Order: sequence, then structure tokens, then C-alpha cells
Amino acid sequence: MKNAGAYGVDTCCSSFVTMTEVAASLVQSGAKKKILVVSSFIDSHVLDRSTHFSVDTGDAAVAAIVTLTPDAKGYLASHSLSHGSRHDGIIYQRRSPLLLKRLDSGPDYSQMFTTFYNPAANKEIAKNAASDLKFVVDKSLEKAGLKVSDINLLATHQPVVWAGEVWRESIGVPPNRFHQTFEKYANIATCSAAVNLLESIELGLVASGDKVIFASSGAGENHISIIMGTKSSAHQ
Repeated sequence: MKNAGAYGVDTCCSSFVTMTEVAASLVQSGAKKKILVVSSFIDSHVLDRSTHFSVDTGDAAVAAIVTLTPDAKGYLASHSLSHGSRHDGIIYQRRSPLLLKRLDSGPDYSQMFTTFYNPAANKEIAKNAASDLKFVVDKSLEKAGLKVSDINLLATHQPVVWAGEVWRESIGVPPNRFHQTFEKYANIATCSAAVNLLESIELGLVASGDKVIFASSGAGENHISIIMGTKSSAHQ
């Protein structure tokens, strides 16, 4: 790519949503004209196959182009929040597989694995899962001057099988305005929310100009929500 700079933005599983927010801000400010947002996650490289969690993750890659549109469609508002006290709930750690039964000699099969490191932090993450995402969604709706009833689609991350539905119910979005792909792809980390949005477009669940909540959590622990759609006269 000639005449293109490149840099990374990392907020763990919420990275693609965060990069979309950054890209939209850069385009709206005039600093950039067209931005290619790319994310991939190769979970198979850091997966502890000895644990039950291993069957609920996958590998994926996603890309999108962010640029100005002539018809006032796109980014409306966003909000994010981080909880540094939960930073060590989920980490990468060099260790042996958790269920390895070693002999006195032989390899220990140590490598970098995704690890649920701090049980107390993980309990906090699970306990506050619904309220944390609802908080950033409510704030972004407030900034956009919208209500949940104005929303045509909710597209979120899918870290575990129950998360998407819990988020949908806590926010108040009806089932027919929500789409997830956990049964097909499981947790595909940074790609989850983007894949759910793409499939919603392909299935005709959302059309150009519809109002969409694009939201995710990320280990660390952070949450972000973006409202996208057509600007009303109140926003112009």
C-alpha cells in the first residue's frame, strides 16, 4: 500500500470495535480519508486443548473500510469504559496444559496459553457482564439522542454461549433485532462483533441507514459501544 501509514490499536476482544471508533473519529476530523481496519485472532496458537473452554473458541479474520459517505450515514456516537482492577482476570501465561498428567521424565508441553488467572477478577467480570455493557450502550444512545426502541440491530461480541442473550435482555433489544453466530463459530474474539454485523447485513436483517448498536467487551477489562446509522435532522 503506497501512501498509507499503519499502526495497531489493541483492547483485546473489543479491538475491532475500538478501531472502528478511532477510524471514524480520524475520518470525521479530516485527518484521514479512507481507513482499512483489519483484525485477526489465531486462538489455536494459544489454546489449552486439555480444558473444556477449548471447544468454544475459533480462528477468524475480518476487515472493513471506513470513509465519509455523502448521505450522512455512519458513526453517530460511542462510549467506552475500562476496569483496570480486573486486568489479570484473563492473561497469556507460559505454563503446562492444566490437565497434563506428567511422568517423572519427558516434556511438560509448556507454551503461552490463554489463562483464567485471577479467580476473583473473573468473578467480577461475570457478575458485572450485563451491567457493564448496558452502561456503555446507554451512554452512547444518550449521546446520539436515541432510545433502544430506535435501534434496528444489536451486534455484539460472543465470549461465552450465554453472553449475547444476557446483553440483549439487559439492554432491552427484542430477539428479532439481534444476531449472533456462537453455534457456528464460537468465540472468535476480536472478530465476533464484526462477523455478527456482516452476517446480519448479508441476511437482510439490517439495511443501509438502519440504526445499529455495535458493542463488545474485552479482557482487561473494558467495554465499548458505537451507534451507527442515518443522522436525523437533530444531528445535522
